[in-house]
Amino acid sequence: MNEAQTSPSTVNTPPTHIIAAKAKAGPDQDPVAAKQAELESEQLKVALLQEELKALKVNIAEFQQNTAGYDAAYNAIIHNRDELKKLAAQKQEIADAVINPSDITQIDKLIQDFDDNLELEGKEVESAGNNSDSARQAAENANTLLQTKLNVYENLKTSLKNAETKLKGIKNLIELANQMEAKGNYVVLHFLAKEASTMMLSKEITGIVSADKFPGQLKDAQEAVEIARKTFAQKQSEAKQASDAFKAISQKHDAALASRRTELLKNLAEFKQTAV
Repeated sequence: MNEAQTSPSTVNTPPTHIIAAKAKAGPDQDPVAAKQAELESEQLKVALLQEELKALKVNIAEFQQNTAGYDAAYNAIIHNRDELKKLAAQKQEIADAVINPSDITQIDKLIQDFDDNLELEGKEVESAGNNSDSARQAAENANTLLQTKLNVYENLKTSLKNAETKLKGIKNLIELANQMEAKGNYVVLHFLAKEASTMMLSKEITGIVSADKFPGQLKDAQEAVEIARKTFAQKQSEAKQASDAFKAISQKHDAALASRRTELLKNLAEFKQTAV
């Protein structure tokens, strides 16, 4: 074999991963840079997986902590529940054996009437809460209307000033347009002319009130503001009253619920039993 010739097995071939990277990168991209980018992408994936694994370990630890000893605690609670249920039934059986059946009916009615009154009071609390919410919303709506009327009034007062400011802006555009016309720059001239025409259609210009109508409109706007202001004050007062009423009845009901057993024991202590 000629020494100048090289065996195919001895050709200095680049590593396989470099060839693959070059093919993936394309002819205009550095294969090493492409491989580096691919490596960084894989490292990012690994980092994300490590974070997920870390969160999973935390969840597993919390799960184990919450479930540890649950069976024993559950069984103890169920046992305690059953024992107490049995004792309650026994105590009721003892009492009912001694009390006249007609007295039992009256005692149960006394308890039921007391609880019915509590339930009725609870419904009154709910109704008062609804009234408070409605009154608060009405006050908010009245305030929104007041702000709208105030904006109309303020805009009307400053309408000529606002129109003058807008016209100054249009005048500046026209002056710039004159310069562009003098320079023969008709493209910019076209743009500036359209801008000026568009500004002429603004509400500051089209909404100018004539001198004969301005006093009447201003008076109407003032009166609308005053009406809205009075309405808002009234609704605000009604909202406060409704809120105070709700708080008062809620506190009373909460106190009644808290003292339910005490009050019932007091009433039952005054109950006169009849002979069996």
